[in-house]
Amino acid sequence: MEYRRGEGAATSAPLLQAGGNGQLTEMHHSSHPPPRRKPGFFASGVCQGRECRSDPHGPDPGMFASSDTLLKALEWRYATKAFDASRQIDAATWAALEQALALTASSYGLQPWKFLVITDAALRAELRPHSWNQSQITDCSHLVVLLKQRTITGADADRLITSTATTRGIEANLLDGYRQMIQVDLIDGPRSQIIGQWAGNQVYIALGNLLTSAALLGVDTCAIEGFSPVDYDRILGLETSDYQSCVVCACGYRSSDDKYASLAKVRYPASELIEHR
Repeated sequence: MEYRRGEGAATSAPLLQAGGNGQLTEMHHSSHPPPRRKPGFFASGVCQGRECRSDPHGPDPGMFASSDTLLKALEWRYATKAFDASRQIDAATWAALEQALALTASSYGLQPWKFLVITDAALRAELRPHSWNQSQITDCSHLVVLLKQRTITGADADRLITSTATTRGIEANLLDGYRQMIQVDLIDGPRSQIIGQWAGNQVYIALGNLLTSAALLGVDTCAIEGFSPVDYDRILGLETSDYQSCVVCACGYRSSDDKYASLAKVRYPASELIEHR
């Protein structure tokens, strides 16, 4: 489905297709140079959805990336400041990244999000002034606006229970206890008063999944908090919807002129961040 100006946000699917910085930036960037991707450096993007696992009870041979591939991809990625506007992510790679978003884990499995994928040039140009005029908004290949659900209702819990029962071939009443947990915790409990914060936490899990998945496929990204959610909601027709803008992620390929691409990545030693007990 293409997302066009004035149409508002559809609510029938988790993925919508559309035609001094405030981003979640890093003061540390990869020491790898900006040139094109090295053959064999990244994981394959051809696996999609359930086709990735022919055996649901165990991994397929060759299904996983090596630890070396993972770490090299994470060393390679950085918060891209300048995208090459002439380069577009191919359809198969983008489809894999959309599926990665849809496969993201969430608390209770409630998936309180939607993802607007915006490729419409005019729409992105309208969003840019409300994004601290950051060039990534208009120059990236695909711009993703990650939305969080405003409230969690009994209907949301019922939808999850029905979907779970159908998918797993069990009677829905076997999940009554689980349904009650959601009711007591998120709908009637104290967390219902901060449900927006809870939903935002879930969206950031999806953001992290997107950043890592993109790096494994050799796609550059920049997570962006430097934008006006109120103006985004107005422009994207979300003001009366069940969802609101939470965070933005620009995806594409780095420009050879991005000076930040060659800077060494600055991270505190794992020994200072991780404790074993």
